[in-house]
Amino acid sequence: MVRTSSAVAAPAVADAADSCSAYTNRAVLGGYEQTLTCVGSSFRVVAGLGTTLTDAATEATALVQDPAIAASKRSFYNGSSAVLGGFSVTLQCTAPAGLYFVTGTGTKLTDAAASARALIHF
Repeated sequence: MVRTSSAVAAPAVADAADSCSAYTNRAVLGGYEQTLTCVGSSFRVVAGLGTTLTDAATEATALVQDPAIAASKRSFYNGSSAVLGGFSVTLQCTAPAGLYFVTGTGTKLTDAAASARALIHF
């Protein structure tokens, strides 16, 4: 695991006081995971997966920047696995009724992560 404390640009989120920074980067099956920690009106951890480290950072940032997701102030964690023909990514977060899971699939890890993110609805 590679730990980094480098800052990333604070994305535009519902609460302008929030700022996010890279917490960890690590290799996972099929690519990479980048975890961001975000502070402001609340503390949350958001992890993105991708075929490349750039893709993982893009996915993590997309979770933070999406207005509906950002307004929820929830943490997200990605679990991934190899499946026949590609990858499966599950996003887990807290929701008003408890834990919330969505799963996306794709031939590349990046595609599976984006597919799961597209399924998030509160």
